[in-house]
Amino acid sequence: MSEPWVVTGHAEVKRLFAEPLLEPLPARDPAEHRRMRRLLTGAFSVRRMAGLEPEIDALAHRLLAELTPPVDFHAAFSAPFPDLVIRRLLGTPPGEDLTEVARFKRAHPADDVLSELVREVTPEEAARHAKILLYAGHVTTTTAIDKGLVLLDTHPDQRAALWADPALVPGAVEEILRLPLKSPLTGGRPRRASACFETGGHTVRTGDLVLLSAVRANLDETVFENPAAFDIRRDARGHLAFGHGPHHCLGAPLARLELRAVFTALPRVLPGIRLAVPPGELERRVDVSHTEFARLPVTW
Repeated sequence: MSEPWVVTGHAEVKRLFAEPLLEPLPARDPAEHRRMRRLLTGAFSVRRMAGLEPEIDALAHRLLAELTPPVDFHAAFSAPFPDLVIRRLLGTPPGEDLTEVARFKRAHPADDVLSELVREVTPEEAARHAKILLYAGHVTTTTAIDKGLVLLDTHPDQRAALWADPALVPGAVEEILRLPLKSPLTGGRPRRASACFETGGHTVRTGDLVLLSAVRANLDETVFENPAAFDIRRDARGHLAFGHGPHHCLGAPLARLELRAVFTALPRVLPGIRLAVPPGELERRVDVSHTEFARLPVTW
């Protein structure tokens, strides 16, 4: 078996994210993937995001205000906050069986995503899609909240600037999404070539494994000046944290909304929040496809 191609340049990664001859792994039926995206696109419409924004802002403020130091910020806030938001979007109360809720929504529709799904598919299929949204909508945002808090704690000048000027929040969110906390490994998002094609002067052959490193692409110095620096004033909007092309993360608008809510509320509600242990002592997860930190002790 040949060695995988590892792609790290920003332009190349962006282009290959949209390459139709590269199939994501684990393999998906392209037609089914398109159908699923069609069903779920409306979940993150501009109208729905605008309607949710005040609720998300209020929820972030309330959950932060309920914290008492010292506390594991990951368990007490970073994990439950996105879960509650995505459940509000779906119309699914915590602890309820998704299939049973979907069956109920078919007979009693409301203004939520699960009600929309059961108009198109069976309750069982609607529940499957809901489970995907629950996982995807939880893990990425939880990790970004944790990472953002650590980055701000370890860069006091950037923290002071953000705490003083709420107008910096949107840019800070993009920078938090762009910058990894540690040097990236050699891996990436796996793709399998379904046919031969040429790219960057190289021939990728049928069956070749291609790893698209969005993390390393986000450190491409031809796109981001001084890319290893955490700078909330930079224009980081070209990052590839959410992918690109037909597999761009559908939930990106919601994740941005949640992150803006969190980093707007933190300076107001918990201005003195800080890590309760040195950054090097933070307990990381081995399986970083889940969330980066197992615990995030903070105090104020």
